[in-house]
Amino acid sequence: MSFTMNELGEVITETQDGVTMPIDCSFENVNDWIHGTDVQFEEIQWLCLGMASENDRLRAELKKLEQAND
Repeated sequence: MSFTMNELGEVITETQDGVTMPIDCSFENVNDWIHGTDVQFEEIQWLCLGMASENDRLRAELKKLEQAND
């Protein structure tokens, strides 16, 4: 595993098994990463699938919290 840092020393990407992804899914980080010169189409696909999985997890958690409050 390796990390890429910006000029401020903040970690912006993580690479595992040859796949580089933004460290978090904030708009700013994803936008910067997508417009990078070395981003491959497959990496964008992996990012989208990872973000969709995270959205599903968050929706399920929200549903549980809403049910607990009813």
